[in-house]
Formats: sequence, structure tokens, C-alpha cells
Amino acid sequence: MGKKNYRRVKGTRDLLPADFSKYKYVCDAFSSVAELYGYERIETPAFEYLELLEAKNPSIKDQIYWFVDKGGRKIGLRFDLTVPVARIVAQNPQLPKPIRYYYFSRMWRYEEPQKLRYREFWQFGVELIGTPLIEGDAEVISLAAKCFEKVGLRETGIYINDRILMENILKEIGIKANALEVFRIIDKIRKVGREELTLELKALKLKDEQIRKIFELVEESGEFSRTSSYILENFKGRQIKARTKALEELFDLLDSYGVGKYLSFDLSIVRGLDYYTSLVFEIYETKNSRKIGSSLCGGGRYDELIGIYAKEKIPATGFAMGIDRIIETLQTKKLLPTEKKLRVLVISDPKNSILLAEKLRKINIATLVDVNSRTLSKNLSFANKLKIDYVIIYKEREIRENVLRIKDMNSGKEECIDVAKIDQFFKKLLTS
Repeated sequence: MGKKNYRRVKGTRDLLPADFSKYKYVCDAFSSVAELYGYERIETPAFEYLELLEAKNPSIKDQIYWFVDKGGRKIGLRFDLTVPVARIVAQNPQLPKPIRYYYFSRMWRYEEPQKLRYREFWQFGVELIGTPLIEGDAEVISLAAKCFEKVGLRETGIYINDRILMENILKEIGIKANALEVFRIIDKIRKVGREELTLELKALKLKDEQIRKIFELVEESGEFSRTSSYILENFKGRQIKARTKALEELFDLLDSYGVGKYLSFDLSIVRGLDYYTSLVFEIYETKNSRKIGSSLCGGGRYDELIGIYAKEKIPATGFAMGIDRIIETLQTKKLLPTEKKLRVLVISDPKNSILLAEKLRKINIATLVDVNSRTLSKNLSFANKLKIDYVIIYKEREIRENVLRIKDMNSGKEECIDVAKIDQFFKKLLTS
């Protein structure tokens, strides 16, 4: 009977060093931007009580990994970090507000795996908690835009809308009781054909004229002044005017942040999650001012979520980015850095290997030592396979002559230097 064929769980991946370095690059880039805005990194447990995860949306249970643990407790793997952050804020009412958190973590959802859509996936996001003002929304949207700029993704569009605005527009169209269901259908407009969406809207008992107005509405998107003029000319409610005015202020603030060139007022952006309360936005890669593929980032304001867990209503806004999709985009555009840090292998006796390696590590050079007592030829073969840049040979002859024999593994050239000049030699390589 042969050995079992052990495999990865469906919808997961192994990130080997070459893959993980891409995630580290994006993590470092995005984290540096968040910290410039005054955000601090957090991490939460991978699992929470199921009751907490489904408090806002009981049907989430069908979309996540959950189980009963050995103590009989119902536990679920987190599907985003917004809910765990809401718990943290509820448990710590003494935290000074506004709270600025960011994260770069793994999440889990139980859904059918697709290209760049895994059951275990990475997200970067920020949460700004404790301000109801449009200034907070402007901050998080500009932060997201600056993250994309940091990694060279400048052909992007930020598509902004407001759910309170949309709810009031739907009311004027005569749709009052099932606005959330209509939002969920509109949210699929780029993925599903108009014919199928029409059938779904008819299933909600919407009239043909109402459906026509919905499609006309979501197609009126683009530059703010044009889209807002269309809204104010066709809809007269007080809330509609107020929310359009708030969006005008938001667009003006974002222009001050220097990200106005990315902005569109898009009435098809409503976000499927029902914890969003007003402002919502998504960021897409663009070509000729048109969206490409699925969204790279999504977020908005969620002023009621924390109040489910806390004793008071606490306003909040934030976003999350799908890192797997972003890395794929960076690879396609050849925006991932190709330069690699210098790596060295020291071949000597154990003690001298350590002493030489420690000298190089002090000047920030990644240095390996032979821990397998291999022959010189096997060590050189190993260095080739790992694409090591330089090999330092310090065996019996070199020790007698007090020199280091240094082999450039790319060119094959060798040279000898005085042992005392090791720092000088490699510092010069770092700056050349």
C-alpha cells in the first residue's frame, strides 16, 4: 500500500520565498503610506465567536468557515477585519477617538474558488473610527489612492457614490420597501447581463418604468458636475440635495489631497455588504477611463456596525484591498521590483564561517553559512541553485595566506582580498 498523496486544501496556496517577497513588498509599501497618515498596525485573532460574525448579517454563516470547538462553542474564521475591529472598539470605550488602525492580514471565506479569488486570501485595509464628518472619508480615500501611487499603479479610477442618496432616489422612483435588495442587484451590474438583472428586478415586483429608470440612473456616471446636475434636475428630495452637496465637498477635499484626477461619481457603486450606511467607493484599474476587471479596493462609511457591539453608536469609515489581485496587476504591468538584495555564502570551518557572516550581517548583507559540512564543489552547486551572488572561500590555504577568495557567481570571476578588508569590499558592492 503506497503513501497517501497529501495535498493543499482547495482554495489555498503555498507562498514560497519568491511569491512571499511580492506580498512583503506590497505590505511594506502600503504600510509606509498608512503610517504617514498616522495609522497604526493591528492584528486580531483568526477566529471569533460565530455570534459576533453573524450579528449584522445572519446569512454570513453560509459564506464562512465555522465549526463547533471542543468546548461546544460556535467559532468562525474572520472574513474581514472590520467586524473584529468593531469588537475591539466596543470592548475598549476608553480609546481616544478618532482611532486610526491599519492591517495586512489573511482572511477566509467559504466560496467556490475562482481565478484570483481564494478561500484563504490577503487583505490590506484601514479603519478610521470616531468621526461622522466627510473629512474622514476624504482621508481614507486619499490614503487608498496614495497606496496605489506608491507601487506605481497610476492608471486607476476611484468610483464614489452614496447609499443615502441612492435610497432617496429609489423612493422618488417609488421603490421603498426593498432598497437593499435592489442595491444587491445593482452591485452585480458589471458581472451580469442587463437581461438577467431585469429578471431579478422584476422578481422584486418592480414595474417596467421603475426598472428603466434604474438602468438610466446607473448609466449617468462620470465627471462630478455632470452627474450631480443630472441628479438635481431629475430628483427633488431634501436628502438628495444634502447628500449631493456632501459629495461635492468630498470631491473638493480629495482634489486638495492631489487625487482628484482619479475620481468619478458612479451611481452603480452601491457595495453589496449591508453594513455600509452612506458613502461607498471602489477602485479599479482603468484603460481609457474605463474600468478593467474586478475592483482592487472597496470601502465606505459604516456608522451603525460598531453600535451593534457597543453601548453607543460610533461612526466609522474605511476600506479593504484584495492583495492577491493587486499583485497580479503589478506583475502584468511589470511594476514589481526586480532588484534583489546581495546574498553571500561563506565556505569555511564552522567558527570562521560564523565570524565572517556576522561581519557581513552587520552591514545588512544576507549571508548564509554551510551547516551541512559539504565539499567545496557541492557548496558551489548549492549557491548556483539558490542564485547566490558571491561565495567567500576561506579554507586551509586561504587561512594560511590570510586572504578571502571571493567568487562572483554571475560572472565566474574570482579575486583574493585581505581578510581585514571584507567590510570595505562588500560596502563598495552595495553602492556600485
